[in-house]
Amino acid sequence: ANATRSFLIDYSKSDKLTMKSLKYAVGKASIKPQVIYFDACLMNCMEYLFELKDRTDYIIASAFLVPGWGGDYKVLTNLLANCNEDTESALKDYTKACVEQWDKNYGDETEESFFDMTVIRTRGLDAFGQKVRMFTDKLLQAYQSSDEVRQRIDSITANSVMKVYRDEHLYDLLIYSLLLAAKAPELET
Repeated sequence: ANATRSFLIDYSKSDKLTMKSLKYAVGKASIKPQVIYFDACLMNCMEYLFELKDRTDYIIASAFLVPGWGGDYKVLTNLLANCNEDTESALKDYTKACVEQWDKNYGDETEESFFDMTVIRTRGLDAFGQKVRMFTDKLLQAYQSSDEVRQRIDSITANSVMKVYRDEHLYDLLIYSLLLAAKAPELET
């Protein structure tokens, strides 16, 4: 059976691991991990990804919901051990297998649920960051252009930002940008 071993040890006295301490620990490790896996809800956010982009090749994370029992580490370890250098395909297979298992085992069939997990190739994050910067610059420019546009942007922001909908699989930055484009056509491009 394939097994894992630790190479990062948190010596801090705190009961929580901060992003700053995780970035430091990964940077001081004797090896560069090829994959960092966040097995917790809402860990797939830009701040975490950008902090670790130079410390690993891939990040697996959930932007929404991970059930209490988490991922299947045995499946992950075996897929990585048998991937023949195709790590990305193994990670995609793992995320798909986990999400399917979570959907199957969730329990109450009468309640809507949505689970997700993403494989992020960190070498693409700089290009993504440039696009987000372009979006942010256009948003700021539109916001400052007139009171009418500012009110339209505020109405979308007040009603849509920082809300996670259990039955909606497109949310956060994507749904916010789509809603803004609908209300403020100057942002459509």
